Amino acid sequence: SNNGVAGDVLMSYERIRENATLFNVSAQHELRRVMVHGVLHLLGHKDKSKAQREAMRGMEEKYLGRLPKA
Repeated sequence: SNNGVAGDVLMSYERIRENATLFNVSAQHELRRVMVHGVLHLLGHKDKSKAQREAMRGMEEKYLGRLPKA
C-alpha cells in the first residue's frame, strides 16, 4: 500500500508578494507560510469554517516555528 501524500500546491508569487506587504512580513516568510498551508491541505486539513481557519493558522505557526530562520 502507498501511504505517501500526492497532490499539487499552486502558488502565485505575485500574490505572495502582495500578501507579504499587506501583512508586513518578508516575501520569504509569506512563501513559507503558503507552502506549509498547502502541505496541510494535502494532508487533509480544511479551512472553510472560522474554526477550521483558526486551527489551520495555529498549525501553520507551529510548523513555521520549526523551520530555520530565513
